[in-house]
Amino acid sequence: MIRALLPSDYFQVAALMGRSYKRSYEAWLVQALREAGDIAAELVWEDGGKVHGHVSLTRHRHPPAWFILSSIAVSPERRGQGIGSDLVRAILDEARKVDAGAVTVLGNARYYQRFGFTRSSAEALETPFSRENTLLYPIRSENAGIMAELVYPAAYSRL
Repeated sequence: MIRALLPSDYFQVAALMGRSYKRSYEAWLVQALREAGDIAAELVWEDGGKVHGHVSLTRHRHPPAWFILSSIAVSPERRGQGIGSDLVRAILDEARKVDAGAVTVLGNARYYQRFGFTRSSAEALETPFSRENTLLYPIRSENAGIMAELVYPAAYSRL
């Protein structure tokens, strides 16, 4: 079941990220974004009291009303069951609820294209990160292909 993250989930989410990525950076990033108040929404996929998936949506500093799909993690033993896809769709619904203009993601285009993220929509964006891995989901169609500078929260400076 997908639900909003609770403070009591923080430890399980950090452990999940460690198992999912086999490193601590992602857990550190989410914690730093939380502490800075940059996260707009966090969802978990829970079954039987155990968190098996997590996704977060973070505010860009610029453009206004743009967000970042900043993390997604699924327990290795639960991959291939659609949990990650369900979480991405749910967090995009959260973005629509707050009238977001667009959502960006730094990630594998082959994975995120199934949700409507594209490189072509992001090609005119100025970004401090790899253009190859910067994708855009334009919630408002006028944001597809727009020229804009992406400004990320300070926690991203460690990438």
